[in-house]
Amino acid sequence: IFSRVKTVNGTMADMPFLPDSFDLIWSEGAVYLMGLESGLLSWKKYLKPGGFMALSHIVWLRRDPPPECLEFWKEHYPEITTIENNLMVIAKCGYELKGHFTLPQSAWLDSYYASIENKLGFFEEKYQNDPGAMETIAAERQEIAFYRRYSAYYGYEFFIIRK
Repeated sequence: IFSRVKTVNGTMADMPFLPDSFDLIWSEGAVYLMGLESGLLSWKKYLKPGGFMALSHIVWLRRDPPPECLEFWKEHYPEITTIENNLMVIAKCGYELKGHFTLPQSAWLDSYYASIENKLGFFEEKYQNDPGAMETIAAERQEIAFYRRYSAYYGYEFFIIRK
């Protein structure tokens, strides 16, 4: 099966594929780089008629986030909104919703952040004289701590939609 996998060096906004190329487009936590609506509209042409898109996207889980949480996301991704608003964007872009669910905190804390956190000490030692690397390591630590503190207010919703 791996003989059928081809890597492409490019951007999500300018992909070198023909229209109607894919039965499925899968995006884990990356569409925010383009914005949900922009990504959905841009990628739609690559799906075959009836093709599916499966994607996770950052959402507000509650409508009452603390000011520190609001400020963080205002700076890092001002388009963050509720699940309901994302469902409206999906419909506006002409997709049929097949289902959606909130990824559990354990998906981030146990399956993602734990593996990163386990390596940060090694990278701090290896790159202790590299200010850019140390800044990246500090940002990773901040992101993990921030998620632990505020994960009741934001998270990732997984959407399955059809063209």
